[in-house]
Amino acid sequence: VQMTLFIWIYLRMAEKLGLSPGDENSLIDMVLPTGAMGNLTGAYMAKQMGVPIGKLYCGVNINDITHRVIDRGEFHQQKIEKTLSEALNVEVP
Repeated sequence: VQMTLFIWIYLRMAEKLGLSPGDENSLIDMVLPTGAMGNLTGAYMAKQMGVPIGKLYCGVNINDITHRVIDRGEFHQQKIEKTLSEALNVEVP
């Protein structure tokens, strides 16, 4: 499901920017919120299937388990801080 969302996002952005859909010379970079990396995975899969997506950037909130795992290899549960972006509050089960 998330992959099709990013195909739709690409098509809407191409339309808004006046780009020809599928033009490999007009890549669109995307910034994504991430908790368990589902959105990032969907966007990456769409890119691998040929959707002209450029760079994929992701952001986390203060409960940054994704960043901790990638940056420092830390995969352990910590106290979860309440935030406005609750969907990103993913910790080790």
